[in-house]
Amino acid sequence: MKERKTVVIRIALAIALTLVVIGLVVWFVLGFSLGRFVGDHTEATATSQTSQTTIKEQNVDYFNQFLPFESEYSYEPSMEGANLFYDLMRYFSSEKVTDDVRIESYSVTGAAYEEGVLTVTFTVWPETINRDQMVAYWGKVADDGSVRDICWQVTIDTTSQGDTAITKVATGDASLITEDNNQITVDENSNQTIDYKTEVGKDQLKLTYDGWKNQVILPYALSDFFGGEYSGDKQSLIDQSYVLTPDQTGFIRTAYATDDSARETVYYTYTDDQGSSWHDVVLEKDAAAIRYRKVAFGDDGFGYIFLSGGRVMSLEGYLSYITTDGGKTWTEHQVVEGVSSLLTDACYLNETLGFMSLGGVTPSEPNLYVTTDGGNTWLQSSFTMPDDLKKVFVVAEAPYEEDGALKVKVNQGSLGDYKGGNVKGIFISEDQGLTWTFEKEEAEETSEAG
Repeated sequence: MKERKTVVIRIALAIALTLVVIGLVVWFVLGFSLGRFVGDHTEATATSQTSQTTIKEQNVDYFNQFLPFESEYSYEPSMEGANLFYDLMRYFSSEKVTDDVRIESYSVTGAAYEEGVLTVTFTVWPETINRDQMVAYWGKVADDGSVRDICWQVTIDTTSQGDTAITKVATGDASLITEDNNQITVDENSNQTIDYKTEVGKDQLKLTYDGWKNQVILPYALSDFFGGEYSGDKQSLIDQSYVLTPDQTGFIRTAYATDDSARETVYYTYTDDQGSSWHDVVLEKDAAAIRYRKVAFGDDGFGYIFLSGGRVMSLEGYLSYITTDGGKTWTEHQVVEGVSSLLTDACYLNETLGFMSLGGVTPSEPNLYVTTDGGNTWLQSSFTMPDDLKKVFVVAEAPYEEDGALKVKVNQGSLGDYKGGNVKGIFISEDQGLTWTFEKEEAEETSEAG
């Protein structure tokens, strides 16, 4: 009995020892595997972090392969650095660079130029959809696809051929740009955060309401905003053909009914939610090629549009529209009848008082018409001025109100050369624009090309 008991104990001890050994083996194997997993994961994470760090600190030496970069334009010395940089960015928007590097658009937020060195901060919207490549070349990508707060130090020097050019770029220090030396200024009396860009190569028009932190691409071809009789470039929208404010954004837009049609549909295209949605109001379904176009708004939703088109030599037709609800609906109004000279300017100062200025290739006197009943009737205005100025001031512009008085500027036309051609006559009216009396001459401010 005692021996049997001893055997049982020995067997139990053997089993226990075996289980302990198995447990140690299992523990060692699992521990080793787990250790390898954690180690591999940590190593992978470290590799990823190293890679990301390397990408974020990408040296801008890559961009030096495109240098020296010179512009075909001549710039005023104090702004030479910034303007050369603008031209370089336009280069990166062109088809001359690869997709991975090419940018869709850009926005400069600060620039300071001193002794041939430009420190500049800017944002780019790269064109490539390869996010890793975007990061590799430009920097960390924001949710909207932009790369923000890039800072470059740009060296401006003279090439061996004697041309002024960008010769080197390097990582810059944004703290060098201060309120005192920043060449990118904002007028406190205007909202410079609202802007547009024309992307001619892509046939796109873009808007921003927050200084290009975000952008809106209009769902229309850029060419729609230059329809009709227009032969200028498309770098800027046609003057007076649009309004762009935080509360009111709208455009005169045209579209051909068919590809081979010479007739156009003219729209007032607007957004009332800063580009989230767009609306088209048909002004004219079958218009001849429009030439003159103007849209403007006053208070309480009042606005007007003037159009002219179908020009044959120095003759054309006119259209006019009024809105009282901010552009959602438009009512056609009567225009001057019985005449067909070229429309040079037009306006409504309120719902009843409006003006149309007509002229020809070689005008000999102001030809201004006024309505005081919202377009139902139009009368020709008369001008009184010194005899020696009667052949000088010949084209009336749109009248305006100033200090409680109704005034109008009359320019010299395209061929005027009196005092250099940039002097206008200021006339005043006391009978709602029926008669105008000469008040003074006024020299127009001219900005030098820069």
